[in-house]
Amino acid sequence: MSEEEQVTIVPLAPVKRKLTEDEDRRPNTRKRTRSLFISIPADNAVQKVLINPSPTPSIFADLPPLDIEQDSDTDSLFDSPDSEATTAFSNSTSNSSTVTAGVVTQTEPASLKAPPIPGLTFDPTLLLPQPLIDYVFAQCISTYFTKPLTNQVMLFCRPDSSTLPLFLADLLSAVSDLLQPKLSRETHDLLFASRGRARQAIVNLYEPGDGISPHVDLLDRFGDGIVGVSMGSGCVMEFKKGEKRHGMYLPPRSTIIICGEARYEWTHGIEKKVEDAVARDDGRTEVVKRGTRMSITFRWLLPGADVVGGRTGDKEE
Repeated sequence: MSEEEQVTIVPLAPVKRKLTEDEDRRPNTRKRTRSLFISIPADNAVQKVLINPSPTPSIFADLPPLDIEQDSDTDSLFDSPDSEATTAFSNSTSNSSTVTAGVVTQTEPASLKAPPIPGLTFDPTLLLPQPLIDYVFAQCISTYFTKPLTNQVMLFCRPDSSTLPLFLADLLSAVSDLLQPKLSRETHDLLFASRGRARQAIVNLYEPGDGISPHVDLLDRFGDGIVGVSMGSGCVMEFKKGEKRHGMYLPPRSTIIICGEARYEWTHGIEKKVEDAVARDDGRTEVVKRGTRMSITFRWLLPGADVVGGRTGDKEE
């Protein structure tokens, strides 16, 4: 996206836009164009049952990928999945590194528990109800991902508005209830009390081998307090700060909270892989294959951040 291009978010008017970076037009490039859908819902009326969802797997079970083609590219503003061809992986459970699409993968297995990063909240035992996850997953697939080139949707609310689709509002409410006993009142209010702020939701669809480059969410566009929900398949998320590096496995139905130091001083990303090495509580290393994964992220927009693209901050992530 050039510095001159902008997308102005207009209330109650969905906008479809295909983003193509200069690099996409170069010959022999492995990057591809992504189709992005930006929308502000007009109301909360959403049909309850559209498709029959398949069960979400347990933490160490495989999920066959959905029959949806993937054609995407990375844009730092939108946290889009990187989808490039990947190389074959070893089935070894030893601590070894492999290379895929020019990226060196983790050199030691990821943890099932949260690393000691201030502002990072994660508990693998706190899982959202399976029926709710099945319902939200099905609604997102049938509502947003009916076209093969689409792997991301962004939804914006206005201040003092609750125009998220009903199924996303239900999900956010369930996350609030689930985490309230674990979070301090201050942190819970930071994440869930609107106080006139505008909410943004982004839904990403990942196929095995997809990832996202390490990044910090845009500093001049999004406020503190990020809520992320994983469904479908699990994956390892990498956190980095200087020479410090931690890998944490996000199982399906889990929720991650990123605030404070974790939000502003650590990058987070997902390597392009088809399987992850995960350290179990009994000391063994488990190789977990990735399936189709959906992530839903809720963030607060800063004042005036309803214009997307160009100018400052677009290289922050």
